[in-house]
Amino acid sequence: MIQSQPLQKSKDDHDATRPFVEIQGVNKYFDNFCAVNNVNLNVRKGELFSILGGSGSGKTTLLRMLAGLERPDHGRIIIDGQDVTDLPPYERPVNMMFQSYALFPHMTVAQNVGYGLKREGVAKGEISERVEAMLKLVQLQGFGKRKPDHLSGGQCQRVALARSLVKKPKLLLLDEPTGALDKKLREQTQFEIANIQDKLGITFIVVTHDQEEAMNMSGRVAVMNEGQFVQIGTPHEVYENPASKFVADFIGGINLIDGTVAGPVVDGFWPIELPQLGLTVPITHNATLSEGQAVTAAIRPEKLFVATSASTEPSFVSVPGVLYDQGYFGRISLFKVRLPSGRIITSTAQNRVRFARRALDWDENVTVSFDPKSMMVLTQ
Repeated sequence: MIQSQPLQKSKDDHDATRPFVEIQGVNKYFDNFCAVNNVNLNVRKGELFSILGGSGSGKTTLLRMLAGLERPDHGRIIIDGQDVTDLPPYERPVNMMFQSYALFPHMTVAQNVGYGLKREGVAKGEISERVEAMLKLVQLQGFGKRKPDHLSGGQCQRVALARSLVKKPKLLLLDEPTGALDKKLREQTQFEIANIQDKLGITFIVVTHDQEEAMNMSGRVAVMNEGQFVQIGTPHEVYENPASKFVADFIGGINLIDGTVAGPVVDGFWPIELPQLGLTVPITHNATLSEGQAVTAAIRPEKLFVATSASTEPSFVSVPGVLYDQGYFGRISLFKVRLPSGRIITSTAQNRVRFARRALDWDENVTVSFDPKSMMVLTQ
């Protein structure tokens, strides 16, 4: 089970050592099924934190417990020093933005955004001021009198975000915030949400199954599987140094290659015999390995280079193969190469040069080259 990383004290915040959100040994069962299994997590004040996992991983259940929509069977939830485990949603300093947006169709944009303030009895003048400020923040000035059915999907998403923020919650929970948008708008909105969070300094916790969304938006990511966190770290740490084969395979594409430790470590590099590549490759690994130990070598597709000849880079190694399949995706091309062992590995390349035809042909003899420093060793 993964524990959250220790917090560093800030010179500007004497309470920075205390987590803003604390999840302590939380369990949640549905009948005999354990949806969340003894989860521990610390989230810093003002952090944009993502919980990433597939369907059934427990991420949405955990979010609902933070919101007060579900109660833990065991454990505690603390927000800004207050134990909220037993508090109902309306008594928590929390707001939640649902994936469906849940806008009231009979209300205008301004009425939707100000609904929570009206329920709290806030004066009309203050409601108008705060609603207008929020619409400006989400770039919807002049849209206050429109109804939701006259808005695009992206505009509805912004209205939902404004409504979630107008009450100035200490913590905002976002459930798949861009899941209903098309790819281009989704990418744009991810940056907008991150910019808004940075401006306001409110703590955001995002739940998503979209790896790119978690990587683009977050300062830190928790990867969740079968009700537990399997790795917590920055997007760079999780992508470049996955803790397991599951994390490596879940975060982006990767080639996983069976190997064996062929000898002792030399200058920090372990010789890993890779029969499927026909090579023994020196790979760095922080933990101690044993000669003869079975391991998995892993390398991301973008770190493999496919060409009709071997790379001339002195540090690179090369393997011959045949181009088995390929795909063109506009900004990148994907290549699948069958090696002499029969193993098929995947490479991606940025299309930096405009061309009218494919650079390589099916069944063409090619060479796959890579820098051994780009490989990693996984033992679990």
